[in-house]
Formats: sequence, C-alpha cells, structure tokens
Amino acid sequence: MNVFSVGPEFDRAFKFNVRIGSFLPPDELDRPRAVAVLGATAYEE
Repeated sequence: MNVFSVGPEFDRAFKFNVRIGSFLPPDELDRPRAVAVLGATAYEE
C-alpha cells in the first residue's frame, strides 16, 4: 500500500485529473474528517 500526503494545490501543480470522484475540499486542512481514498483497482474490486 502506498500512502501519500499532499496539499490542496496538488491537482494544479501536477496537472492531475480525477476520473471518478473529487479531491478533498480545500478546508480539509482546517476541519479534518475521516476519509478513505481508493485507487482504480480497489474501486473496481
């Protein structure tokens, strides 16, 4: 399992697009919530 930590500007900095779903909201750093982020393989299984 890979674990990455990135800031709210990740998508713009790396021109990264999400195929399904969305990035975490910008206020996540101020109001953290429990979330799970799945990759494509885990989503399909």
